[in-house]
Amino acid sequence: MVAEGFRINYEKAAVEAIGPPVTFVNVYRYPAYLSDEVLSNALAQYGKFKSTTFATVASRHNKLNGVRFVKLEMARPVPNFVTIAGDRVMCEYRGMRRVCARCGDTGYMGSACTAQYCKRCGTFGHETEGCDAECKRKVGQVMAIIE
Repeated sequence: MVAEGFRINYEKAAVEAIGPPVTFVNVYRYPAYLSDEVLSNALAQYGKFKSTTFATVASRHNKLNGVRFVKLEMARPVPNFVTIAGDRVMCEYRGMRRVCARCGDTGYMGSACTAQYCKRCGTFGHETEGCDAECKRKVGQVMAIIE
């Protein structure tokens, strides 16, 4: 609305923002047992944390669905994926560039990723067959079976 304004009696009226812009960031996969304080501390490096609310299931308003909405006066862009207290959470907000959850490339999501991935060394760019690197999937002294 700020960019476009609106019309009153067929006359265009401009709208000017007052104060810093507030961005609503959706945070997915954030564990329910972690407090809002942990979330606010993690996102403080991207701007001023204003508030947070829980998203609920539409048919049951007391049932949480695992998404939190964060109001943030954004100073710098929040990345698509952030590790908070050891958990990898996904952040999304209007105007953000999409990044693949698998390989990190821009322009598509993980479900559409066709990048080659090596299950032996855990990197993208080549297949498992023919990789001479040490296996990263060791369990004690036993090598993990790679199919």
